[in-house]
Formats: sequence, C-alpha cells, structure tokens
Amino acid sequence: MITLRPQEETITIVRRHWINIALPIVLCAMLSLLPILLPVTRYASHMVDDRLAVPLVSFFTICYWMIILAFFLVAWVNYYFDTWIITTERVLDVNQVTLFHREISEFSIGRVQNVTVTIPTVIATLLRFGNLVVETAGEKSFHISAIPHPEKVKELLVRQSQIYQASPFGHHE
Repeated sequence: MITLRPQEETITIVRRHWINIALPIVLCAMLSLLPILLPVTRYASHMVDDRLAVPLVSFFTICYWMIILAFFLVAWVNYYFDTWIITTERVLDVNQVTLFHREISEFSIGRVQNVTVTIPTVIATLLRFGNLVVETAGEKSFHISAIPHPEKVKELLVRQSQIYQASPFGHHE
C-alpha cells in the first residue's frame, strides 16, 4: 500500500487511456460467444450419447468461459493498477508487471528537468492520448504510455515542479 508523507497531498492519478482495455474487452466478448455460435456445441448430441453430451459440452463450455474470464481479469488488473500518482512532493510510478508482481518507483517533483510528450499515431491524435517521458536530475527517466491528454499532465507536472522548487521544501534537495 502506498502511504503519503505528512503534508503531502494527491493531485491526480493518471491511468492509461481506455483504448488499452477496450481491445481485451472486445476480444473476450467475441471469444465468449464462440461456444454458442459453434455448431459442435449445438449438434454434439448427435456425436455422443444424449445423456452424456449435454453435461460434457456444458462442462467444457464453462471451463472455457472461466479461462476467458481469467484472461480478462488479468488484463483489467494490469490496466487499473498501472498508474502514476502525482502528489505535491513526488510522482509515484506504479507498474503492474504481472498479476502478482508490481514495481513502484518514485521521483521528487523538484527533480523534474524535462517532460516530453509524444503522440505516436493518428488514432492517438484522434482519441487524444499519448506517451509521457519525464527526465529527472541524476536519476533514470520515467515514462508512461498511452495516457489521456498527455499535454495536460505535462503542464501539471511542470507547474507542480515550479511550485515545489519555490517552496521551502524544494530547497532541501
């Protein structure tokens, strides 16, 4: 769990654009309809004894749907927990690597030196999402991909960095 320092406040939480979860949702929806649309499931009673066909097809269909649900839940967890938390003092980069593996990095908002926004595709331009890279003093660069309105997040980071550096807290680094 992430705890804030005394006097530190959360400004915003940045998640990836909804388009990143839309593809897994559509894929899972289409795959979940597959057993209903396949003729094998409808006409299985002709291949096997009637008393055995319905329970057998139902069992494998439910197992199939559970696998699709598990795939969707992993995609959702990765989407939902892969965030940037921007506070008054620092930026927390929460990277959900796998279902049970999370990496949390942070950098002081006062160490922000350069913020770069890239809009990689036409779709990104139309849907207003892009990538953000923050270079810090003496540390690695931090990036987050496919976030909505990256220009606004850039402005927020630059403004908050200036506020922090002008404050008494900003001179201790």
